[in-house]
Amino acid sequence: MDIFVLDENLQRVSIIDIYKSFIWTERFNEWGDFELVIHFSQAVRAALPIGTRIAIPYSMRVMTVETQVVDVDDEGNNTITFTGRSLEALLDDRSAFFTMSGSNKNYIGVAYNKTSATKSDVASD
Repeated sequence: MDIFVLDENLQRVSIIDIYKSFIWTERFNEWGDFELVIHFSQAVRAALPIGTRIAIPYSMRVMTVETQVVDVDDEGNNTITFTGRSLEALLDDRSAFFTMSGSNKNYIGVAYNKTSATKSDVASD
């Protein structure tokens, strides 16, 4: 199976078709993930830096490279293992604007009151 390396516009820029192992997992209620094991070389490491997006044929998912680990396999060969999660995992990186614990529960009401139009606001327009 071919693995497509994508640019920042999610356009294909290269193809990886030689690898030792490749696992692509898509999940319904959780982020998908992948693991790609390739014989190590500096060119391979440079081709898939952390943050690179990849895709495969017949899938609507895009995955992001999050880790690179260089290791020695059972046969004594140097390998590099790339792992990452699906693009939806970006949602984990967002920060919460309000916290909903203790006395902070009234923040939602304050935010609503500050952003909502009142009858007097509409009448003055």
